[in-house]
Amino acid sequence: YPKIPRKKWYNDDSIKIIPRDIDENFNIHSLIYWICDDGSLLRKEGKIELYTNSFEVIDVEYLIFTLKKIEIDSRLRITDNTPKI
Repeated sequence: YPKIPRKKWYNDDSIKIIPRDIDENFNIHSLIYWICDDGSLLRKEGKIELYTNSFEVIDVEYLIFTLKKIEIDSRLRITDNTPKI
C-alpha cells in the first residue's frame, strides 16, 4: 500500500478529517476493507454499522455522500454523542 501523508487525514490541530478527494478512489473494495477494520454487523437489524467516532459530523456526511456514489444507502446515526454510519 502507498504511504499516505498524515496531513491528508489530520488537520493542523491534529483532528482527524476526511480528505475531500476520497471519492476519487473509493470503491466496493475500500468499503469491504473498512467494514473489516472498523465495522460491525447488527444481526437483529440486518445492517452494518461503520464506526466513524473520530470524525466530525461534516466529515461523516461527506463519507455518506461518497457511499451514495457507489450506490450504498447509508445514514448518519449519533450514538453517545459520536457519529456513526
